[in-house]
Amino acid sequence: MSDMTLTAAQADFLNKFLGIEIPAAANAADETAGGTVSIVKLGKARLEWAAHKKRMFAEINRLKNAVQKAYQTAPDMQGAVSGGLAKLDTALSQFSDDLTNQLDAVLNEGDPDRQQKLSGEARVRLHKITAALGQ
Repeated sequence: MSDMTLTAAQADFLNKFLGIEIPAAANAADETAGGTVSIVKLGKARLEWAAHKKRMFAEINRLKNAVQKAYQTAPDMQGAVSGGLAKLDTALSQFSDDLTNQLDAVLNEGDPDRQQKLSGEARVRLHKITAALGQ
């Protein structure tokens, strides 16, 4: 099995936001050296990412509905509410299925060179998500 290199920030993201523990040896590496995560762990991360993302979107939709309901009797606030929810929707678009699909591609690729290229693309996507979360 091949390994996928993660930066310290990516390992921290997986740990903080997704609750995925990265082994100390992998987490101790710096930004240039990076740690490694096995394909087995990557598969687990992919499943956990999908589950956490689904839960996150359900909670956010509940929150959006509560905000709309709370301000439905305040017509003077409708523009601000709609604008705020539109901003939220734009931010949430960062969480498309790209990462899930990219992790699937890494996991399903049999050619080690192609797998390495795909893992790099997944890392780029993870960087974008991390940036969207303010990391």
